[in-house]
Amino acid sequence: AAKGLQGTTIRGISESTPPSNYAKDVLGPAFTKATGIKVEFEATSWDQMYDKAIKDMEANTGIYDFVYIEQDIIYSYLARNFL
Repeated sequence: AAKGLQGTTIRGISESTPPSNYAKDVLGPAFTKATGIKVEFEATSWDQMYDKAIKDMEANTGIYDFVYIEQDIIYSYLARNFL
């Protein structure tokens, strides 16, 4: 499925939690090894993650290809057509 995408970089941001740190430190590198697609995964505080993700979506800059979204705020993202 990754044929032709080797060398591509995808960027994401998440709250720094044990699961997201595992994704950053273990799953991201494994994904890169398997596909050749580089993963830049920023793990930060929830406040900074939310602020950066919302600002990126509001400005439509496309800095992040994926963001962490908690289930209790998913509808606010949907209401603003961010998903």
